[in-house]
Amino acid sequence: MANLLDRASIVLTPTAYNNGEALCIKPDDGSGDFQFSRNSAATRVNAQGLVENVQILSSNLVQNGDFSELGVEEVSNGSFTNGSTDWSLGNWSVGDNLVLSGATSFLYQLNVLTSTTSIYKTTFRARSVSGASVTLRLYDGSGSYQLFTITSSDFQDFELTRQRGGTNATLYFYNNSDAEIEITNISVKEVGQNWDLGDGWSIGDGVAVATSGAASKLTQSISGLSGKKCSVTFTLSNYGGNGTIKLDFGSVVGQNINANGTYTEVGTYDIDRLEFFKNSSFSGSIDNVSVIEITTDTSLPRINYEGFSYDGSGNVVPDSGCGSWLFEPQSTNLVPYSEDFSQWDVINTPIITSNYGVSPDGTQNADRLQMNTNDRIYTSVPASGNTAFSVYLKGSGIITLRDSTNVYRQDVTLTSEWERYSLYFNATSNTVQIQNQKVGDVDCEIWGAQVEALSYPTSYIPTSGSTVTRNQDVCNNGGSLASINSTEGVLYFEGSALVGGSNTQISLSDGTNDNGVKLRFDLNPDRLTIFLRGNSGTFAIKTITGVTQTDNNKIALVWDITNFRIWINGTEQGLIATNDLPIGLDTLNFANNTGSSNFQGKTKALAVFPYLSDAELTELTTI
Repeated sequence: MANLLDRASIVLTPTAYNNGEALCIKPDDGSGDFQFSRNSAATRVNAQGLVENVQILSSNLVQNGDFSELGVEEVSNGSFTNGSTDWSLGNWSVGDNLVLSGATSFLYQLNVLTSTTSIYKTTFRARSVSGASVTLRLYDGSGSYQLFTITSSDFQDFELTRQRGGTNATLYFYNNSDAEIEITNISVKEVGQNWDLGDGWSIGDGVAVATSGAASKLTQSISGLSGKKCSVTFTLSNYGGNGTIKLDFGSVVGQNINANGTYTEVGTYDIDRLEFFKNSSFSGSIDNVSVIEITTDTSLPRINYEGFSYDGSGNVVPDSGCGSWLFEPQSTNLVPYSEDFSQWDVINTPIITSNYGVSPDGTQNADRLQMNTNDRIYTSVPASGNTAFSVYLKGSGIITLRDSTNVYRQDVTLTSEWERYSLYFNATSNTVQIQNQKVGDVDCEIWGAQVEALSYPTSYIPTSGSTVTRNQDVCNNGGSLASINSTEGVLYFEGSALVGGSNTQISLSDGTNDNGVKLRFDLNPDRLTIFLRGNSGTFAIKTITGVTQTDNNKIALVWDITNFRIWINGTEQGLIATNDLPIGLDTLNFANNTGSSNFQGKTKALAVFPYLSDAELTELTTI
């Protein structure tokens, strides 16, 4: 297959894109690239298995957002393998990769704690030779010390993580008694790299820790941040029950936060730094900080992933899924609150806990829903006719998706993995409902409710107080006259329709209905119709039945000076004798020749080849 793709003149696979373009990997001069438009936000499932707004383009702009990175080693000869080199021993003596002291005395090394603003993590191993309780002081560069009590004759590990540098930058150990102490494996590394810690901030066990006291900031300088619209996410834990913390975007500040949880805020910076501002009463820990730039581009094609593997805990194995271009029709999420189920109406006594768990978008914004028998939640939607209701759920119990009449309903057995469940119905009422209709309790997490005026669900459209519309994906005008051979050739497609019976098309033409090759997914969900029209205006038409449009199919349309043939999934499915060849073919459309009947589906590959042999066509199209 790889060798065959080398022979193609045009190859589009789910790889690269720009705003307004789906980029071909061949030809590499850009002449085959497709024009793309949508002019609205849209979501996809990314390679990590998370639902993501495609306008989120950057990697994490924050360095050391989990506060776990350690700097370089600041201590020289910390295991004393080079004797006393770099150390001043006092009454200490060097043994076998250790130092020993039997009297009060300093052990120190110069120029270790060089920064007066950084936090250092100092670790060492020590033991009391006799096993009696002895004390050891560890001084920071400003003269303060931490007292360690050593009670074992076996070596133990010790750590100090709040040590700051000072004016003399010296690392001191002091034997506070006349008992014998042995020390080895001394290490000093900076923690909280890239962060500036205001008063009351320190680095704990992989978190930034704030204590009450003066109002202050935790900051990180980020070059070029000013002017960027960003999504900022962080986790607050160990909240002390008083005070608040908030994000500072410069002239605009975020909400006051005073509870444990994972928070996401969107704002435009007018400063080149990330800032958390705590008031004087606040205490708690900050972790998992990310800053992701959000572009204002609205015509970004989507590479959507599915078919993931899962680990033993029900989590997606990143990069285990398969990607494809996702082209969808316009659709509107009619649910006004798709993620905040506290805004839904209730019957009986269901319990809704907001922001309880981590949702399919990777943040802690999934609600917990607990229901006894006959408890339910519902919301009003302006639905009529074909309706698709979908929602993400995980947990335990059996839950029912239904309309208000209970004529249309779907019982689902919940699992520990997030899954998107769907109900399709012909709406005659204006509510969708989630109910426990079985005997036994339901305890689940819920996120991402959606109601659409379609017979199938499309990608998730988030809402927060009103309906939201995602526009149609349009991908056309790929190819060029120089890259397409009109005399003979192959138009190859691998992918599937979103829904059977969509009547959508893919074409190679001169931009008019006079010359072209066209693949149509018919209104019949198990049928394809293939068209070829030559310069004299004669149509060659072949209908292929028994093909499930929503399956992943490999289809090759082949034309030469005598025949028009169709290959599907490894075998030839049809032949039409014709010598009426199309000419001037220069336009590839995910639509018909003139750009309407836009294709709605998933595309793994679209390519144009010169003429291929039967053996090569078998190889190309075999699933």
